[in-house]
Amino acid sequence: MENLESIKNKLILAIQTSADRNLLFKIWDLMNNEIPAVNELPSFYETEKPMTDAEVDEYFKEEKVELHPVYMKMITRGLEDIQQGRVYTEEEIDKMDEEWLN
Repeated sequence: MENLESIKNKLILAIQTSADRNLLFKIWDLMNNEIPAVNELPSFYETEKPMTDAEVDEYFKEEKVELHPVYMKMITRGLEDIQQGRVYTEEEIDKMDEEWLN
């Protein structure tokens, strides 16, 4: 690890040879405690303006989803299977899996 004098000398040299005006002003501000050493990003809520009631309603409105008739038929058939008791329990599926894997 470098000693403190070496770091100071490197900083002084970097400042003396720099032509970056913005960097030099930032260093000046930092040295005068005008800006915090660690800049935090602003909170999401601080950067966004609150939504109006109309904007909230528009953002969260329900969209009408239309499925292809083939998919609707599959869903209907599945619901009929449930109503008619044509289903398997988890234990029955596990047993089928074991038999299939052997």
